[in-house]
Amino acid sequence: MDIPKNYKEIIEKSIQGEWHLLGNRNAPPFLLWLKMLALNSDEMRRIYGTTVTGAVIYKDSFIKFYFLSDTFKEVIKSATEILFSENKAKGQLDQVLILQDYARKKAAFFLEEDLRNLSDGELWKKYEEAAACYVRPLLYGFLTWCVPVFTDYAKSILRKHFDKIVGFDVDEKTAFGILITPHERSPYSEKNEALDRLAIKYKKQIGEINGDMEDKIKEECPELDADILEFLAKYKWIGYDYSGPAIDYGEVLKDIKERSLGINIGKQRKISRDGIIEKCGFSPSEKNVFDIFSQLTYVKDARNSGDDFIHFCLIEYFFTEVGRRFGLTKEAVQFLSPGELEKMLKENKVYSEEYINEKKRCYVATTIDKEGIKKYYAGNEAEKFLNKIEKKIDHSETREFRGTVACIGKVTARVKIVNTFEELYKIKEGDVLVTHMTSPRFMSAIKKAGAIITNEGGVTCHAAIISREFKIPCIVGTKIATQVLKDGDLVEVDADKGIVRILNKS
Repeated sequence: MDIPKNYKEIIEKSIQGEWHLLGNRNAPPFLLWLKMLALNSDEMRRIYGTTVTGAVIYKDSFIKFYFLSDTFKEVIKSATEILFSENKAKGQLDQVLILQDYARKKAAFFLEEDLRNLSDGELWKKYEEAAACYVRPLLYGFLTWCVPVFTDYAKSILRKHFDKIVGFDVDEKTAFGILITPHERSPYSEKNEALDRLAIKYKKQIGEINGDMEDKIKEECPELDADILEFLAKYKWIGYDYSGPAIDYGEVLKDIKERSLGINIGKQRKISRDGIIEKCGFSPSEKNVFDIFSQLTYVKDARNSGDDFIHFCLIEYFFTEVGRRFGLTKEAVQFLSPGELEKMLKENKVYSEEYINEKKRCYVATTIDKEGIKKYYAGNEAEKFLNKIEKKIDHSETREFRGTVACIGKVTARVKIVNTFEELYKIKEGDVLVTHMTSPRFMSAIKKAGAIITNEGGVTCHAAIISREFKIPCIVGTKIATQVLKDGDLVEVDADKGIVRILNKS
């Protein structure tokens, strides 16, 4: 494949401003900071010829991670050259899966062993080994975040075959979504299929139980109880993200009941990926573009699910054990820097609750390497640093904004903002789900949503994949949706054009 001559121009347009906000999570900063450090490492430079300068900023219970735009553009240019080299791209993506599997095995130690039997020094050594493995899949998988040129190129292929695609009674955006669907099943898919099987198997029993279902299941349906416990042993970490909680018994039971009523069953497509490829008569080179895109989508899902497992092991077991030894919560431990964690476990250094609370108010960690700039800031110093990066914009007059189309359709409905997993209850049938980014834990709400709008993400993100599977109009990567919209706003989601219009403010 020949890389487009204007690829640098496409990249320049895709990243605006001095700082690029890549994501926002409801989580403490420790694990994201490990990743930011890795993106500024010698191994990152070896893979891409350059590194990414960034900042991790915690405030108001959310952690934001920014990249210095100029450095991010350089990595995207390097990654784009890899993507247009078939053997390099596929080889690097295969490497992500190998490294992720190894990292999972290292993290599983904390789940499987009794950590109370380890000395502080032994515990630190095991953590150090796991942390070194944890970040490596991100470095090779950074490729999945660098797709603006590859996306543009893939869509140009579809435009070339437009007359054949319309014969399927689908548009270019829908065809694109079908073509980049992964060949392989991710752990997320396996979990959903397992729930579907339980819903079918126990539909009658669940329908006959009223009242407190959990207690009655344990008493009246021991086989279902055993199957739920087996499911939790296999999948409770799915969708854990950076802070949990893990899936519990009640959540599984609720999901099985909804699926038994037909609420959460996926919709079958009449048009297949292979059907589009055959009908269009793609050349080997054109088909290869979508093969790589399909692999990108799968690898991104596989890496995210692997991270779910690693985060679950580290937070629920390692950080919990460290907290037990030093009188801190597992959350508080995650406000330490890696160096501070090392001092705790190797030198018995104790950090006060007051010290950690100052970080909880506002905390910044940055890889900027300039004279006069520190690596860590807390409290008022962190606030000042944050104000330099974030440009405060008044969105009170905003009535229309744009994003990337993930699944076409047009819906007019009321908005519900979901910032955390605990707020999913707010979504009622037909509401517009507005969030920073969806995860597998959002599925019960997604199935009820009339449309989805996210701040983050691109064509291979979770919201994009799921919306195409369930044919829910979806616009991702708006950057500002949760800032502009409020609960109860009446909006028109025009996912044919990627536009959100506010019709009436609440």
